[in-house]
Amino acid sequence: MDFPGHGRSGHKSPDSPHLLADYVFYVLEFVRHVSALHPGAPPSLLGHSMGAGVACLFSACYPSLVSKLVLLEGTGPLARDVDPVGHVRANADKRAESNGALFGAGVRPRLYASLDAAVDARVQTAQRMPGEQYISREAAAAIVGGGSREVAGGVEFTHDKRLSWPSASYFSEEEVREIAAAVEAPALVVKARDGWPAGKDAAERAARIGAFRNARVEEVGGSHHCHADPGTAGEVAEVVGRPVYY
Repeated sequence: MDFPGHGRSGHKSPDSPHLLADYVFYVLEFVRHVSALHPGAPPSLLGHSMGAGVACLFSACYPSLVSKLVLLEGTGPLARDVDPVGHVRANADKRAESNGALFGAGVRPRLYASLDAAVDARVQTAQRMPGEQYISREAAAAIVGGGSREVAGGVEFTHDKRLSWPSASYFSEEEVREIAAAVEAPALVVKARDGWPAGKDAAERAARIGAFRNARVEEVGGSHHCHADPGTAGEVAEVVGRPVYY
């Protein structure tokens, strides 16, 4: 599912911030709708990167509504050092700085000459990420195709620019481990060999995984978008589908 401000979904109102905790409500609406259409066992949740954080948090909040949990290139919500004053100030400063540009008259997102140019930009963005990350043109084209539109003079992305702002609220690492400990569903963590590097966070990642009641880890080939790149999507699908993990 595309959350508000993502893909081609509508944007939030100017005074509504993007908080990860809010996404739990959107998933709740979606899960209740799906469960009403298909009664029986609760649905499984699969999330990638930020979506993995949302899926983990939802599973902790509503354990009876999730049968299985798959986390692709993620082990829970993004954590930050405890600095509530700094986080709120950084968010408020960004809102004050950008308010006129985002909501004033005549201001539009960056314009690309063509769809190919927008795909090139998405490929280059992945290459600038930490480590040796990359994304195939096929996967980039699929992402861009679902999150852009043709306008006079070229192509522009449709996502809400506020998604890249600093958040006014983050979880601490200790809180993320508490969230993982509250997940009752069996969880599969899928890590790509050339994905987001653990670096100094390797110990924290291991502690998170250890906090789950029932979690297994599988490493696959590829980079951060291993599930979308044609060369590794099949391997990811095969791993996710193994009954032994659940």
